[in-house]
Formats: sequence, structure tokens, C-alpha cells
Amino acid sequence: MAPARRTVILPEDAAGRLDRALAASLGLGRAALKRAFALGEVRVAGRRARAADPAAPGLEVELTVE
Repeated sequence: MAPARRTVILPEDAAGRLDRALAASLGLGRAALKRAFALGEVRVAGRRARAADPAAPGLEVELTVE
């Protein structure tokens, strides 16, 4: 399967770590997200995001996942 580029806007109940909020929002496994963070494929406001960055409601996140 080819990697898919997605833009996600976190829901109103988003809180805590960015990796956990994305996993809950997208229904993806944390292993796939961990890989995307490690490869620099997760971006917020054009900047590389870290898994431990804070999640906030309405945050726009761009990511590429396999």
C-alpha cells in the first residue's frame, strides 16, 4: 500500500500527547504513528512535530502514514 498524505483537524476532546490524540482520532495503531514521527512525516504549522507535543482541539496536523 502506498503512503497516504492526510490533513487532520483534532476534535474538540483532543488532549494529552499528540501521538495518542492522533491514534484515537484516526483509528491507527501507535506503531504506525511512531514510525511516521520517527521519519519526520508528522507536521504542525509546517514544522516537524514530536510524539510528545501537546494535542489541542482544532489543531491541524499533516501526516504521511503507510
